[in-house]
Amino acid sequence: MPGSYFALSMFPLALALGIYVASRPPKQSLLFLTAVLPFEAFGVIEAGFTVPPAYLVLFAILGGLIARGDSGLGTAGRTGSVKTYLAIATVTTLFAFGTTVLPQVDLSANMQYRAGWWRSPVQLALLIFHFSLFFVIVQYIRGRTAAEALLKVHLWTAICLGCLGIYQIFAYSLNLPFADCTWSINLVDHSASVKYAAIRHYSAQVADFSTRATFPESRNFGEYLLSAVPIMAALCISRRPEIRQRFGFPASPWAVAIGLTAIFFTMSRSAWILIVPALLYVGWKLSRRQLLLIIPGALVLLSVVVVAINQVGYFGGSTGSLFEVIGGRMNWFYIVNDPRIWHFLVLWESFAQHPILGLGAGNFALWGAAFTGSPLLHSAHGFAWATLADFGLVGFVSLVVAFIILLRRLSRAIKFSPSGSTDRVIMIGVFSALLFTLFNTCFGGDRPPFYLMLLMGLAAVYTTLASKNTDECPARPETP
Repeated sequence: MPGSYFALSMFPLALALGIYVASRPPKQSLLFLTAVLPFEAFGVIEAGFTVPPAYLVLFAILGGLIARGDSGLGTAGRTGSVKTYLAIATVTTLFAFGTTVLPQVDLSANMQYRAGWWRSPVQLALLIFHFSLFFVIVQYIRGRTAAEALLKVHLWTAICLGCLGIYQIFAYSLNLPFADCTWSINLVDHSASVKYAAIRHYSAQVADFSTRATFPESRNFGEYLLSAVPIMAALCISRRPEIRQRFGFPASPWAVAIGLTAIFFTMSRSAWILIVPALLYVGWKLSRRQLLLIIPGALVLLSVVVVAINQVGYFGGSTGSLFEVIGGRMNWFYIVNDPRIWHFLVLWESFAQHPILGLGAGNFALWGAAFTGSPLLHSAHGFAWATLADFGLVGFVSLVVAFIILLRRLSRAIKFSPSGSTDRVIMIGVFSALLFTLFNTCFGGDRPPFYLMLLMGLAAVYTTLASKNTDECPARPETP
């Protein structure tokens, strides 16, 4: 069935679901949105740009707020620095729209539709749309019960996708079904679907396949897991009965093991590197003694998994140990010859020519294509770097300041929270997940992922909750 006909047949169902989501209280709809956040390459619509389910759900939530006359997003507390960044992005884009003449770009046929005058306004609107999730969470998730409910959905979704990712490795090795769980409805050339995993080859140098679950690339899957595993680790390491009772399986060592194993088989170097300090931070803040068990325990677990997976033919007999896999993937030759290095050099040229206000939202993609003579749009390969190219030094500094303020407030909330509180454990996990997921966005993608916005929202919510108890709870002593 052509993609356009299939989309039309699903329209009544999508409309009914949208009306239902729009009619529900925002904090209930946010639970559903959190569950579909990782569906970046499953059930998506390709209509000249990718429309994942999360776009439709968030659009329905915002539409419901507008229909009810709710203007609370504009007054969400403790969001001034983020609003400043978005205001600067808007001003620099408007300035570039009126003053910057972009070079003509000879793009391929399937890229031409992205090079029109509308590109910059649309890219700015999408940036603001992504950040709107942060504002919705801050405004409508007020109490601990609502915040924990949102966190539980995030953790359980990550666990389920981690299991799917591990299954995909066996499915690929043993020729089982569902090795590829990506699927889209393509409305551009009327084909039935696009199989992302089939057209976006991820060369891991040690295997021909890397797990990606419902994401277009395994790097995105690794980044998503990075947003959840440190929180699971914090809940697990705390070893507090009340936390185990309230969170259940996500607070168990098995949940952490599933997450770590799935991260390993994404073959994402950035996720590999960043999960280590993320877990070390959690262990250091909650139980330094357990660090001596966590590190060797994780290595033993992954070694056993590698040997088991090797027996079913995943590595094709080319390796037999964990350290051989890591050595092959972290080979210096492949790192320095990564295509992203060339993209960063082009980005530097763009910044050197437009250092203060940048090129305007989305315009670096066109400028980079013209500079290199490429028929494809040029990616900055990092949210922060896209900000530097599109909004200049002014926009980049405002973004850095916004994250520093958010992380500093969360750090202070951790410092002054009672040592035995569940909130402190959660905040430590959220701090670690937010910080290192943010770092990981510097290695791919030009817009902030929704799960980063989710972590930002949770960080702001728990900071506000902690500030209400600051006068009641004295500063806690550091746990040896």
